[in-house]
Amino acid sequence: MQIFKVIFWSILTSCCFVSGILFYLFTHVSIDFSSLENYDPGTYSVVLDDQGNELTRFQLDRREPVSLDKLSPVLIQAFLAAEDQNFFVHHGISLKGILRSFLANFYRRKIVQGASTITQQLIKLLFLDNSRTFKRKIKELFLALIVERQFSKEQLLQTYLNHIYLGCGIYGTQAAAQRFWRTGAHNLSIAQAATLAGIVQSPERFCPLIDPEKTLRRRNVILKRMLRQNRITDAEFNQAIQEPLALQAALDVCCAPHIKEMLRQTLEAKLGKKELYSGGFTIQTTLSTVLQKKSNAIFKRHLQTHQRTSSVPIDGGFVLIEGAQGKIKALIGGIDFGASQFNRATQAQRQLGSIFKPLIYTLALQEDARMDDICVDEPITIEFNNTLWSPGNYNHTFKGPVTRAFGFYRSLNTVAVQTLYTAGIQNTVNAARACGITQGVQPYPSLALGCIDASPLQAVSLFNCFAHQGVFTEPYYIEWIKDKQGTKIYKHKESSTQVFNWQATSQVAATLCAGMSQLRKRSPAGSSLHALGAIPLMGKTGTTNDARSCFFVGATPRYTAAAYIGNDENRAMGNDIFASQTVLPLVIDILKQTPCRADEHFMYHPDLQPVTIHEITGLAVKDLHDPHAIEILVPREKKAKQ
Repeated sequence: MQIFKVIFWSILTSCCFVSGILFYLFTHVSIDFSSLENYDPGTYSVVLDDQGNELTRFQLDRREPVSLDKLSPVLIQAFLAAEDQNFFVHHGISLKGILRSFLANFYRRKIVQGASTITQQLIKLLFLDNSRTFKRKIKELFLALIVERQFSKEQLLQTYLNHIYLGCGIYGTQAAAQRFWRTGAHNLSIAQAATLAGIVQSPERFCPLIDPEKTLRRRNVILKRMLRQNRITDAEFNQAIQEPLALQAALDVCCAPHIKEMLRQTLEAKLGKKELYSGGFTIQTTLSTVLQKKSNAIFKRHLQTHQRTSSVPIDGGFVLIEGAQGKIKALIGGIDFGASQFNRATQAQRQLGSIFKPLIYTLALQEDARMDDICVDEPITIEFNNTLWSPGNYNHTFKGPVTRAFGFYRSLNTVAVQTLYTAGIQNTVNAARACGITQGVQPYPSLALGCIDASPLQAVSLFNCFAHQGVFTEPYYIEWIKDKQGTKIYKHKESSTQVFNWQATSQVAATLCAGMSQLRKRSPAGSSLHALGAIPLMGKTGTTNDARSCFFVGATPRYTAAAYIGNDENRAMGNDIFASQTVLPLVIDILKQTPCRADEHFMYHPDLQPVTIHEITGLAVKDLHDPHAIEILVPREKKAKQ
């Protein structure tokens, strides 16, 4: 009996406390909307490419407040259908919607679903941030109840329609109507009104200046909802759904939409969301508009070709950086930014496979291993954590005694395992983490096969070490930022670390070049490798089991590039799909577009000397035309075997 008394008084006390807070808020808190009518959008911020040309801009369209009686009636009906069909009935919040979202959020232990009325959306837009927390949601609920008491429904709806965000820096239905169709919000058709109402759910996704097709599909959803709620007739619906989008404005044709989104997130964090759009900043980037546009076209063409042979939908990511400084010159996060803003170049974590092996071989060379050492490619079994593991090669055959160089560029897994133990498993883990690869990096023997995940950006960062003397440099894309007065308020500071010694990376780089030369010899005339001509190239492919992902990373003396293709759900793409046939030609075709010259060379350590050996036996070869002859680097005091 005592416990029930405690519960009763606890509930009563809580109710009194909450009631007291509500009474105080209703009687003492006042909200003023009048200052919003004097809104000044400020000066837009401009983003420059590496040649100083405008790449894109962040701007706000001037809001033009319009009284509710001068807005198109169908516009009001469209927004009510899309966002809050009971707006004129509730008192600021929807208890039914709150219960539904509460159960969903409670189940997921975080805010994953909202139940915002138009009043709540207005509160969040004007007075709160976008954080998805229960604290912010409680504030939103309280303030919604307050404004419903202080303002009429018509006042709230008018303010909402004048200030709602509609993508691409556009706020308010009047500004959107003028930007999209060069007309006023009083003159919108049913289809145009439904278009604006459909944008609210995800402004950057459904803004017609980004993806008109996606906007059109979303508009039709709203039209069906208006019909279902009897806000339009069958005849009006049939006419509206046939109406084309008919934009009177240019699309947002930034050639690097994923870069723009990265910039938006970074700059909003550095400068502030409102300041970015109105502060008049100038942002100098490393991006090359010329290389980005060429990369876009090549990337799209290759993916469309490979989609025909893939059993699942495929997409991918690509990154091109320049030199030891790590300047990002081109970046592609997917084939269609409008369809998905997921950035596969920076966010997709996929298994590296053989791309990870150069790191292992570099560490082994630092432990006095040699590229002309003989390793036996044969079945092996390793006991680890009371488990037996027997790695094999992709073709289920073994070569027997081969040089370490041959095992390296032919990606023989048993040779890689032997080399891993020479390098040291923990040394390998430490080096990977020093190069920014941390996900799934554990001291397991499977490291030899590249069983760790990384993004194309991380892959290109790692591979750049071998092209540039063992130095790891964090890639970047913002050079500097100036404020409206021209004062430089930010300048990039290079972040570099000597992870590997130069002598070891030089030997790995030379062997990677030899591997590409051998592949070029085996490639048919007219292939991408032959078209590259005499430009020096090092590269490594990585294909996972069942072709779930294909990686290739390649480098010339000036540029390093990485590409990945695969299914977003990590499903197998099909049989007989290899990186050498998919992403390798893609990367080579893009590298051909860079200003590389045949007289440029990789910088190798001066204490190394080139030797030509038989790729299998390691013996010296005098006939350079021997198909098994490869040129590697060895320390000067050590001669090739006779």
